[in-house]
Amino acid sequence: MIPFGSARLCDKNRAALVFDLMEPLRPLADRLVLERVRSETFKSGDLKRDGAYRLKCGIG
Repeated sequence: MIPFGSARLCDKNRAALVFDLMEPLRPLADRLVLERVRSETFKSGDLKRDGAYRLKCGIG
């Protein structure tokens, strides 16, 4: 196993250790997002387009 922080490039805009620590929680976050998307109908006004589609603040 690669030690914490060494699996990702680290520069002034990225904290490699933070990403390594978050990785075990990714499946939980993915599941919560998928459950939300499957259980609700979103309108175009609920989304913000800025090169990516994102839910606006306050939704949820």
